[in-house]
Amino acid sequence: SPLWGSAEYNWRGRLLEEWINERDLCVTNTGTNPTCVRPQGCSVVDITLTTASLAARVSNWEVLENVATLSDHRYVHF
Repeated sequence: SPLWGSAEYNWRGRLLEEWINERDLCVTNTGTNPTCVRPQGCSVVDITLTTASLAARVSNWEVLENVATLSDHRYVHF
């Protein structure tokens, strides 16, 4: 979903958006850098969620692109 920086918008994204909205959660992802990188392609699949009262405490959210993770998922830092 574009809500968390993904270019893809499908039924799974819409379901997750509904779930997030029903619980009054905030997506703190910024930008469109992929959080998952595989030979088949890249995507933004890792989402940082907070309550409204904590959202302001998440600042400088970023995907760490040049740090080895031993996984196809990149680290997120804030």
